[in-house]
Amino acid sequence: MRLKAVPPPPPSHDSLAAITEAGPLVPEPREAVRSSLSDRVEWVSTREGEAWVALALILGLLHESEEGIYRPREPPSDGELRERFVAGVYGARELLAAIREEGPLAPTALVERVPIPPWERRRHADPEAVHRERICRSIGWLDLYDSVEYEGEEYHLTL
Repeated sequence: MRLKAVPPPPPSHDSLAAITEAGPLVPEPREAVRSSLSDRVEWVSTREGEAWVALALILGLLHESEEGIYRPREPPSDGELRERFVAGVYGARELLAAIREEGPLAPTALVERVPIPPWERRRHADPEAVHRERICRSIGWLDLYDSVEYEGEEYHLTL
């Protein structure tokens, strides 16, 4: 299963370390970790706290055990973060494949290349708007990881 809703990308790639640093050394319940992230990381809103916890777990910025969520001893490398994002977030590999196969694409064309999952059509009053926001956030994350670059009103692969 892949994560569908990701938070907006952070201000910079280096700022991701703040997520790990805000995580507890000793496992804590999910709600406590969510609260800690929104309290200790200025760009994590309370509203986006759960999305950050879910994404941090997928990326390996935080780990989860039966006792709770905790900070890893060694944070993942940049390459591992990129790979985990592409593997763990719905739409990320589809976006990269679309650019690889079709060449540079505008953001609206990229959104159209990733299908809206059937369950999302039934879940939201305006599934197209929800999908567009999610895919645009994923594009922002891919840009943050230097997988794509926005140039001349289109995204290009950089890998």
